[in-house]
Amino acid sequence: MVFPLINLRIILVVVAALLLMACNTNNKDAYKGMSAAQIYTQAEKNVAKENYSQATKDFEALEARFPYGEFSDKAQLGLVNA
Repeated sequence: MVFPLINLRIILVVVAALLLMACNTNNKDAYKGMSAAQIYTQAEKNVAKENYSQATKDFEALEARFPYGEFSDKAQLGLVNA
């Protein structure tokens, strides 16, 4: 009867560890508090610096956060050019 009790303890420890890992809040939002215009300006600066990978991330973030905004079409065109 000891064997099932050990398995139960192992399972509980694994579940507890998974729950703690899921609660990790190290996800930092690089665009938090930025307006559509600010993200667009940042993306354009990255294009000018030929930092196309970051510009692509900026344009994608802009499109995801403000899909119906004034800069949505500009973000799509920026993605084509970046």
